[in-house]
Amino acid sequence: MRNRILERYKHWNWAWAVSVAWRYEPLIAELKKRDGGNWRIYDIGCGPLGGLASYANWRTIGVDIEFRADFRQQFPTVTPIVGSAFNLPLADGSGHITTSLDVLEHLPHSQRATLVQEVFRVTRPDGLVFIGAPSGQTAREYEERLNKVFRSRTGRDHPWLEEHLNNTVITEDDLRKYVEDAASRYMTNHRIHLIHNTELELWYRLTHILWSLPWLTQIQRLLFRPFFPWIAHRNGPPSYRLIVIVDGLSKGAMDFKSK
Repeated sequence: MRNRILERYKHWNWAWAVSVAWRYEPLIAELKKRDGGNWRIYDIGCGPLGGLASYANWRTIGVDIEFRADFRQQFPTVTPIVGSAFNLPLADGSGHITTSLDVLEHLPHSQRATLVQEVFRVTRPDGLVFIGAPSGQTAREYEERLNKVFRSRTGRDHPWLEEHLNNTVITEDDLRKYVEDAASRYMTNHRIHLIHNTELELWYRLTHILWSLPWLTQIQRLLFRPFFPWIAHRNGPPSYRLIVIVDGLSKGAMDFKSK
């Protein structure tokens, strides 16, 4: 009984994380402005903790290279599909909304444009795309500082930061070019809007606290969730991440209730 309670608490604690909630907040805020909700949402690189569906009430189709055997049981609102981001197992123009946040930085420079092209290929011409990633040299310097904190405590590099640091920095110009090239190919008319997400200094301080005092991770949801409405609006610049929102402007854009 005790072990079952501890497992339930552990799952609850990690089903919400401040850094991930912060990442998805602009997407959720944008969709709440829109009419509808009966959308086919693709979450590319959703990860092992449910992605967008863990932070919003919409059902999603998550694509990643692998999923745990119990993934569907833990995240019933996500339909998991195993596949490569370079050749998404999804039909052309089939998604109303496609999001890929914090995936590009894990890829070599030569592969990033291919992923963005695939995101737009599977999205309707009147759909909505969100592409976001840590961006800029200053963000990279903060990542290097955090990795040193992690290494000093554990003797090794942080798993996901190591991937970031082994790849070239994503600049704002890079992100704009990837998106503009893909949008021009797959959306006849579109509007592009770039936003800053996650104030860099605050992100660094919160992450530093958790990595320096790892026991706090066991109560991280209790610790940060009450303050999140304030944290969510701290977005810089300077910011850790840039998110590009691309709105397809074909006739009837985002009027999905009747589709």
